[in-house]
Amino acid sequence: MLNSTNVNGLAKKYKERLSQLGYKNIKTGNYSVAYEKTEIQTSNVEIAHKIKEFLKIGEVNYLKDNENEIIIILGTDAIK
Repeated sequence: MLNSTNVNGLAKKYKERLSQLGYKNIKTGNYSVAYEKTEIQTSNVEIAHKIKEFLKIGEVNYLKDNENEIIIILGTDAIK
C-alpha cells in the first residue's frame, strides 16, 4: 500500500480497511510519483476487483508476473 498523495497517514487508513477483509502482511510506504486515480496492481484480477469494490476507488492494472503480491498506489481519489 503506497501513498502517492501529500496526506499523511492515508496508507495506514486504507491498510486498516483492508485488514477488515482479512488481508494480512500489508506494508505501507510512500510513492514518489503523484497519482490522480488509485491503481490496484496484481495478477489476480478477481481479488483486484474485490478490493476495488470494497474501497470504492481505483483502477485495476493486470500484471502477469506479479503472482502473490498486490500493489495499491493510492491516488488523490483516495482522499475522503
